Amino acid sequence: MVQVLTTQYHSLDPLVEVMVFTRQSASATWFLSFDTGYTGGGKILLFAHPDNSSAFESQPRTDPSLNTTALPGMLAAYWQHWKDTGTAPAPTALSPGPITSGHGQDVANSRADYRTAGIDQRTTFSADPGRDGVWSFAVNADRTQSLDTDEVLTCGTVRYRSVFTPLAPATAVTQSKTHDPFGTLLDAGQYSSVTESGLHETCFSTQPGQTTIVEGIGYMGEQTRIVGIPINGGTAA
Repeated sequence: MVQVLTTQYHSLDPLVEVMVFTRQSASATWFLSFDTGYTGGGKILLFAHPDNSSAFESQPRTDPSLNTTALPGMLAAYWQHWKDTGTAPAPTALSPGPITSGHGQDVANSRADYRTAGIDQRTTFSADPGRDGVWSFAVNADRTQSLDTDEVLTCGTVRYRSVFTPLAPATAVTQSKTHDPFGTLLDAGQYSSVTESGLHETCFSTQPGQTTIVEGIGYMGEQTRIVGIPINGGTAA
């Protein structure tokens, strides 16, 4: 796991990019398997917890009360509750913040915005650690003036699939020539349905043995594929 202090692509605001590299064996090629980032503070806030007995970082501490592999699924269910009800689930171990309640509110608002535009949006969030991977690291945290030690940073992926259909009969889902509202992956036109797939890569900060509160860090990623079925029955775009 590597963290790099850089800037956001659309501004000069500081961004810490979090990357996980993996390889299948000592002789195999390294691959970038995960990439997200966090803002605020203008510095790296989480860094490796050293293991004084060797040249390697410590193994992350385990917590019998928390299955870190299940954290991406926990976030998927959290966002799904926001999408379905417009509120956060209660109770939840996920602490409020930009990645959790902030993005959850955006998820709820997007459905209302689409309905105002005459479009029904049905979204399903999911997590598949066996497919996308989950990685945990022992870290220290320097968020304030004090140092938090023995935390665990777990990184994984939440995927989503949204299906858009017209609310009123005999109407269409319209993609404008300026690529609104679905972006540049879909040609302009009128569609009987549009299916969008995408993902968010997120890390989770936990403190084993101290608290069950889980903090979300970073949710980079967006749409990866969009398919539109033309209203006139033509070939899918």
